[in-house]
Amino acid sequence: MIGRELLRSGIWVAAHYQAATRAQSSAEFVMKIESALQELDGSLYCVNLLTAADIVPAAKVNEIVREARELASILASCAKAARRSD
Repeated sequence: MIGRELLRSGIWVAAHYQAATRAQSSAEFVMKIESALQELDGSLYCVNLLTAADIVPAAKVNEIVREARELASILASCAKAARRSD
């Protein structure tokens, strides 16, 4: 079940980002980017659950977690810049 949720939330990060690139306004862009961030948070939560339950060794997901946090930082910066431009 956690694996399915991780797959779902991971897919929706990309879907929300793609929708943001087609946004008709800054407000819509920010909304889609924030939705992507929420899904990314969900993905990280699932990974944390998998490692806490010893289902997946932390060493196997360290790089994924690092990249997810980096992506979260990029998305947050995009949303912040879009808010400032209004």
